[in-house]
Amino acid sequence: MAKEIGLIETLALIKAGYTKKEIKAMADTVEELPENTSKGEAEPEAEKTKVEEPEASDPEPDYKQMFEELQTKYDDVNAKLKAAQEANITKDVSGNVPEKASAQSVVDKIFSEVIY
Repeated sequence: MAKEIGLIETLALIKAGYTKKEIKAMADTVEELPENTSKGEAEPEAEKTKVEEPEASDPEPDYKQMFEELQTKYDDVNAKLKAAQEANITKDVSGNVPEKASAQSVVDKIFSEVIY
């Protein structure tokens, strides 16, 4: 007699990577559980996953030292920024640089004012 697989088990199998055909084939081949076993023990082997614990050898980072390093970098960058801003404030960026007038250009300018 074929056992019908419930919705929760079907979803768990789909999550584990089984296709619809494989799940149907499992339902046809699965036998009834003996009465003395519980449903929790009847999970397929592929569904059981082993949770790996992180290795204890990984040292925990020193957050205080990292914070202090970042704080000093921030202070250095902030000081450089203020110096650059001060330099930019005093810089002439108007683009109105007066040209040095030659003697010939001065004479030409005078004659053009008189004639016209």
